[in-house]
Amino acid sequence: MACSHILVTGMMGCGKTTIGRDLSLQLGFAHVDTDYLVEQACGMTTARIFSTYGEPEFRNLEFRALLSALSSERRTVISTGGGTMCNAAAWSVVPPEVMTVWLDVPPAVLSLRLCGDTSRPLLGGGSPNGEILERLLEIRRQFYARAELCCNGDMAAEQIINNIIAYERNRK
Repeated sequence: MACSHILVTGMMGCGKTTIGRDLSLQLGFAHVDTDYLVEQACGMTTARIFSTYGEPEFRNLEFRALLSALSSERRTVISTGGGTMCNAAAWSVVPPEVMTVWLDVPPAVLSLRLCGDTSRPLLGGGSPNGEILERLLEIRRQFYARAELCCNGDMAAEQIINNIIAYERNRK
């Protein structure tokens, strides 16, 4: 089945935005980042939305951004926020023609990638340690695992993109 969109999910720092943007360029698809859509709609950063309105409201805004991205008439690569797909409601609105990809990266690698990034509200503004990310991944894994394609996100971006493109071309 040809895909209408490609949805990329995974933990914070796994490369969803980078891979999504580069993948869209190679495929000639549009690219949308749900965190960016939320920030643009609110006129605030994700961290500010969390501190002002709380996580439940942010998740509500994120869900609306997902619906908006899925409704695009253009073929689109959708880079989701790390928590966007971490509930049954989000998966229930993804049609079967949307190809879903999980970028699976070990927590130790995520910790290195996120070191010094103070913009992540779930990390409390500090650098993450592997234990925090392991606990978060343990909770989220059941949702990420619903993706039809799991890619080792610890490879070079070019290799990840090539794997996704090869899968998309052979998708029935």
